[in-house]
Amino acid sequence: MNLLFINMTPIYHNTSALIRMCGFISGANKLGNKCDLLTLNVETDDYSYDATNEDFVRQYVNQYFTFERSGTYNRLKQSKAGAKKKNICRTLLKKIYRLLNIYDVQVINISGIRKVKLDYDRYDRIISISDPKSSHKLILELIKDGKIRNIEDKWIQCWGDPWFKDSGNTFPLLRRRVFKEEEYYLSMAKKVVYTSPFTWEEQKKLFPAYADKMTWVNQSVKAKVTNQKSKKKSMEKDIVIGYFGNYVSRSRNIWPLYEACNRWNHRLKIVGGSDIFLKSTDNVKVVDMQPLAIATEMEESMDILVCICNRKGSQIPGKIYYSAEYQKPIILAVDGEKKDAMRSYFENFHRYIICDNKADSIEYAIRKAKDEIRNGKTYQLGERFTDVYTAKVLLED
Repeated sequence: MNLLFINMTPIYHNTSALIRMCGFISGANKLGNKCDLLTLNVETDDYSYDATNEDFVRQYVNQYFTFERSGTYNRLKQSKAGAKKKNICRTLLKKIYRLLNIYDVQVINISGIRKVKLDYDRYDRIISISDPKSSHKLILELIKDGKIRNIEDKWIQCWGDPWFKDSGNTFPLLRRRVFKEEEYYLSMAKKVVYTSPFTWEEQKKLFPAYADKMTWVNQSVKAKVTNQKSKKKSMEKDIVIGYFGNYVSRSRNIWPLYEACNRWNHRLKIVGGSDIFLKSTDNVKVVDMQPLAIATEMEESMDILVCICNRKGSQIPGKIYYSAEYQKPIILAVDGEKKDAMRSYFENFHRYIICDNKADSIEYAIRKAKDEIRNGKTYQLGERFTDVYTAKVLLED
């Protein structure tokens, strides 16, 4: 089939949605499909710009189309060269915008799509992937402009986070509009794909009229990741644990991991952005968010990796899947009101050391992980982790 994948974020950025999309593209390509890609154009001074996806595009993407961003968006975006005060102001403006609007700020770039010369009717499937939610709205604009016909036969919507359920920060008066907008999107789709079985169950109850269109598939491992194995260490003190990813306090609780490593003298490196301040100690080194290439290099050097589930909600952090390909122990700290269901779900993968997100439980898991390193344990990935499996679920009728 001829496939067109769409996301509002340039492919040369590092986001969970783009990593998920890359898995779909590489898997679909291996299944014999031609995969084209349409995104916002990239600028090398973007704050999260990283060129490591160039090889991926060359290997798996048939044709890559981009459209121009608006001048307003350029004034709002963060840049590597931007002064810290300016970037803080831009972040604040974006937060205010999100409170007053149901769409993300990327929506202001959609008008640029009208300049793209592309025959959309030649595609058998058009696949929009969020976040951001404006990736789906882009399709509606193309329909309104008469550039896509018979959309109900070809539009596959992949939702990283559900919209209404994810709209807690929106003013209450706007939440009803979010519900109606999400309902309209679902009505237009041929198929709707979620990343979590728990979200899938909730969405079927919330939108029962469209439940038959809905399915879910877990995220695949990265298309490329080193298979470097944790080396046996002669001294326990040489073993280093790594946590990589954001840990915004309302979404993820980093404190139990931080406490466990300080209290029981485990070496830990935390790398990511947050709204809380963690002080580096003799045992714990705290590093701000890094470019993808540097973060990946640091991650590869760790002996044990830790993933933490969300405080609330049904969504599963993509990092849990991406980390699984490493030949090293992966500790998964379950949290929130669905922690028991999450534990049962991930036990079926036979890949993780699962614990509660509590200091004493994490300490026990660390001890178990260190035993696995000393014993030279190796890790096998099941079919469900592969990009081919996830692409099959995405494309099957």
